[in-house]
Amino acid sequence: MALPPTKGGIDLLIWTIVFTIVDGLFVFLRFWAAHLIKRRIYADDYLIVFALINSLALEGVVIWVIFAGGMGHLQSDLSPTELQVAFKALPACQVPWTLGTTAFKLSVLSLYTRIFSIKQFKHLSYALMFISVAYCISFLAVFLATCSPDISQLWNPRPDGYCRDMIIGQLGSVSTNLIIDILIIILPMPFLWNLNMRLRNKITVSILFSLGFITIGIMIWRIVDLVENSSSDFVYNMPTLALTTTLELWICITIACTICP
Repeated sequence: MALPPTKGGIDLLIWTIVFTIVDGLFVFLRFWAAHLIKRRIYADDYLIVFALINSLALEGVVIWVIFAGGMGHLQSDLSPTELQVAFKALPACQVPWTLGTTAFKLSVLSLYTRIFSIKQFKHLSYALMFISVAYCISFLAVFLATCSPDISQLWNPRPDGYCRDMIIGQLGSVSTNLIIDILIIILPMPFLWNLNMRLRNKITVSILFSLGFITIGIMIWRIVDLVENSSSDFVYNMPTLALTTTLELWICITIACTICP
């Protein structure tokens, strides 16, 4: 019989329910607003829907581990089946997280190219799009090639197989993600403040574009958690890791819908 969900798991489940509703509502309002003002649906709209789909996939994995993988329990207390579920969740979470956060980046950058007509700005936005796609492909390959002969070595260890330290890959991914997000946030600021508009409007728009710093804070929290708990029980510390992972994507979707005109 599977172990009952821990308090950390139940708390995470509540966060998941709340943000599923919030993100779904924000995406709906984005499309409803587009309908009301009779604007066409652009690439940035479709990309944020793709980010939402990956967020739902990530949530499904998290719920699976809460109830079937012993999330928050000591690893030594888990049955072999629960332990397998916990380790299967690693790649199962990393793929939708990487795809979802990349879709968010591309959505914001696509929005930039839609609302700014400055050629230099568009070129820089396209360059960051290329970097974001390269980041996505590179780290998906890193995550899925962590083990030899294949990723199933994580939950089905064989004598002739091995796995690299996954914490290193996660730290590299989150750190790179953080740097790209900072570049995306600061990219429009010099161009925005050179526009001929009222100071009040410049400040308002700058604040909207700066909402991305919330996700920067979440990523720093995640990095600190990964470093502090790198040598401790992985499954026991999973609730915090899962929260920082999902929270980043949830906030990304909300921000992308907030700044969309």
